[in-house]
Amino acid sequence: MVDGVRAPEDDLASQFAAKAYWDRKERVLDNVKDPARLMDSVRSLIASASPSEIAALNRELPDYLSSVRVVTSSPLTGCRARSLKG
Repeated sequence: MVDGVRAPEDDLASQFAAKAYWDRKERVLDNVKDPARLMDSVRSLIASASPSEIAALNRELPDYLSSVRVVTSSPLTGCRARSLKG
């Protein structure tokens, strides 16, 4: 979770958009094999994400990182302020 940010459950179109966004980003992350580079990629995604994209990352990243055995206490800490500006 990104410092308490919850994913909006607005409507079906928003849910489809969030799913499509995550599917694209998951393929990018799957191609990064080094754990340190993976976390750099995660931070980069967060830094460039819109608020709705942050919600999708918030929902998907913890399980994703666990599934690829990247151990981190909070991969999204410190990125929220940067990514939610604007």
